[in-house]
Amino acid sequence: MQSLMLMFKKKAPKAKGKCCCSCVVYDDLGCSSRNLFDEDFPTSSSVQASVGHSIRGVRLGADSSIECKPDGTVFARALPEIEYRSYRVGGTVECCADATRGKLTAAVAKLPKLPGFAGEVTVSNKEEYCRLKTQYRHKNFSVLSSNAFNENREFSLGLSTVACSACACMAAGLTGEVVLKKSESKKLCDASLSSLNGRVCFVRGPWNLFLESANLGKDYQLSVMRKMLMPYFTNEMVIAARVTAHAARPDMSAAKTWKEKAAAVNAALAPTATVAVRTKLTDSSAAKIKVDTKGMVGFSFSEQLSQWAHAVFAVNVDATQLAKPNNHKFAFTLTLTH
Repeated sequence: MQSLMLMFKKKAPKAKGKCCCSCVVYDDLGCSSRNLFDEDFPTSSSVQASVGHSIRGVRLGADSSIECKPDGTVFARALPEIEYRSYRVGGTVECCADATRGKLTAAVAKLPKLPGFAGEVTVSNKEEYCRLKTQYRHKNFSVLSSNAFNENREFSLGLSTVACSACACMAAGLTGEVVLKKSESKKLCDASLSSLNGRVCFVRGPWNLFLESANLGKDYQLSVMRKMLMPYFTNEMVIAARVTAHAARPDMSAAKTWKEKAAAVNAALAPTATVAVRTKLTDSSAAKIKVDTKGMVGFSFSEQLSQWAHAVFAVNVDATQLAKPNNHKFAFTLTLTH
């Protein structure tokens, strides 16, 4: 069953020869790269279940999940929903070690007179007392506004924009958040820019290029992917490389030799390179492996057990410290949908 958040986020499109520029949102940019490097590599075991049923045009459903983290804590979540045409109402209860959070959400989307508009209001008893989201999607651009009143009496104003060009097979997006905090010495609120991120995605034939900037331009990530066929071995294989680095000025005051200067640059930039491979073993199973320069090795195997069940087994090993079992993580996730 689709949750309320799917109004604002599409499923990851498959890589094709042309860039998909219809109704693209900021979270869609680089979804293929993030799916290869980050998805199917869980660090904690969980079971997720989703059930839905339609009665006379009204859809009733419920999502639930139980997650067991490596430190022994258990995180549980339940989300019942009611959907009638373009309107949805749902409630969420999250139970974790520190507190129990409850949320009530009302959303609207795909209105006949406003097909590109979507809105959502969320009321909570923890962290965020109220959050309002509005979005407008066009064929070539989209705008998303997300505003919240937080538990610490602060207002956060967020704005995301995306523009794309089918001719250039490229899409670019920018998102920023401003925090308003009431000052005792001033009548007006103090405004500060808390985050400013940007993404650029380029798709051309089997190639996929993704560049991301985060933390006010301090962190950068570049991913290059290529899809290929391996005859007599596998029907589909994706090979990619990702490089992450920090934009920081190195300290050359104590560096005298070229080795010391290179070490200072490496300490400031903190570059990390990751190579990942995904291969489709059968029509219902796939395997992934990734290795980075820090010595972390990840392997995952996913299997579509049936049309209602999907299982993922993942292993993350620290090759630099094999003798320490706490650095190695084994996880199993099971997703049930009906």
